[in-house]
Parts: sequence; C-alpha cells; structure tokens
Amino acid sequence: MRNKLLAASGRFMPREWLARVGARLRDLLTDIERWPSWFRACKWVRLETTDSAARPASFRWKAHPIALRSTVVATNRPHSFAFLADARGLHAEHAFQIRPTADGTGTVVVSHETQVGPLPRFGRAYLAPRLRKSNQAWLDDLARVASGGAATRARLEAGSPSS
Repeated sequence: MRNKLLAASGRFMPREWLARVGARLRDLLTDIERWPSWFRACKWVRLETTDSAARPASFRWKAHPIALRSTVVATNRPHSFAFLADARGLHAEHAFQIRPTADGTGTVVVSHETQVGPLPRFGRAYLAPRLRKSNQAWLDDLARVASGGAATRARLEAGSPSS
C-alpha cells in the first residue's frame, strides 16, 4: 500500500523532485558498499575488485543467513544494473531496470531475480512466502530512503544504518 501511495503521489510533485528521486534510486542500487545502510537483510558488503571505471566488479556480502560472492555483469547507468550471486547450493541472477513512467511523473524500478540450485528447490515451499515478504521489505526500504527527508539522506551519506 505504501508503494502505491508513493507512486500515486508523483502526480502532485514537481518534475525536478521526481528526477532527483529517480537518480537517488539508481545511486542506491549501484552503490553496493552502502547496501547495509538501507537494505535491512544485507548485513555486510566487502568489495573484492573494481572495473576500469572504479566501479565494483566483484564483491562478497551477507543477505539473511547466506554469505554470497557476486559479480556485476551489467551496469548501464542510469538505466540498468545486474549481478550474479553464488553461495553453496545457490546461483542467483538479479537485474534492475530503472525508467521513468510513461507520463514522466515518476520512476519505475523493475527487479527480476532467478535462483537455481538445491537450496532454492529445497526451500521453495517454506521460503517462498518469506522471500516475497523480504523482497517487499527491501523495496519499501529503497522507496523510503530514495524519497526520504534530509535526515535519512544524511545517515546514508555518512554510511550509518537507517532506522
């Protein structure tokens, strides 16, 4: 419901503000080191390598109880970002597309994730409802921080966790 209200409120906001929120969404998704400051399931991130543009190319991180090793496979700022994640018994592919709405009054984040391996197969019945709830929670976190006030932005820029 909160995402629907936030999306609908875009019609009443100045386009300049909406452009800043869209840029903020893009920056939050692609600034991997700061994921723990807004993504409550992400416990830590450690960059391993960077590409020639000084952006992360591979990184390790912990989401929920699973430590993952990930590789950025696509980054086309400001439009898309994709990475692969591997752990024992799990291979995942996660892609984000960020685009303006057709009327130009908002921003849409399309997230697509595929998980394969014994862990997802084993836990599908048990984890599916919890994973949906967890994904909704990180989308709520992303929306809250991207559209939040100066205090939220200051916490994010300082690298401290938001409450």
